[in-house]
Amino acid sequence: MRALHRLSAVEVKNAPPGKHPDGGGLWLYKKGQTRGSWFLRVVVHGRRREMGLGSIQEVSLKEARDTAQQARAMVRQGKDPTTGRNRRRRDAAQDANAHEQSGYSA
Repeated sequence: MRALHRLSAVEVKNAPPGKHPDGGGLWLYKKGQTRGSWFLRVVVHGRRREMGLGSIQEVSLKEARDTAQQARAMVRQGKDPTTGRNRRRRDAAQDANAHEQSGYSA
């Protein structure tokens, strides 16, 4: 089994530009000294999937690890975590659209 939690918060902050593995398919993609993002690579039904988890300015290392753990659990159940996330986003957008069309204002 591959090592998990290879990165520390200090390493995330000081990492040079490039891709850096944290383990278990979680990657840090550093684009500059202060810019970067998290992504998760998983294999679902024999196909490699990449799932963006957010920027390093908005998503901490702990949050990225927690999200990755939840996504890996879905993969173990035979589910594609990107499909579920996309469905939730689409449903939320439809709900917001229906809410706007109803004439309700907060």
